Amino acid sequence: MATDEAGHLGSNIRRCRELRGLSQVQMAKLAGLPRATWTHLESGEANPTLQVLIKAANALQVRVEELISRGRDEVEVVRA
Repeated sequence: MATDEAGHLGSNIRRCRELRGLSQVQMAKLAGLPRATWTHLESGEANPTLQVLIKAANALQVRVEELISRGRDEVEVVRA
C-alpha cells in the first residue's frame, strides 16, 4: 500500500506527464529509466532513489520539489 507521500509523488508525476501529452513509455525513454520503473513511480508503489527522482524531474522539466510536494488544491477562476 502506498504512503501518502508516495501517492503524492505518483499523482504529481502522472499529472506532469499527462500535461505534456506523453505516454509512460515516452517519458521513461526521455528519463533514461525502464518503463517498469516509471510505472511504479506513477502508481505510488516505488521507493525511488534521489537519482531516479532527478531523472524524472529533468525529463518532466520540473524541480524535484514539485514532484514530492503535497500539491495545490485545484481552483476555478471566475471572472468578475
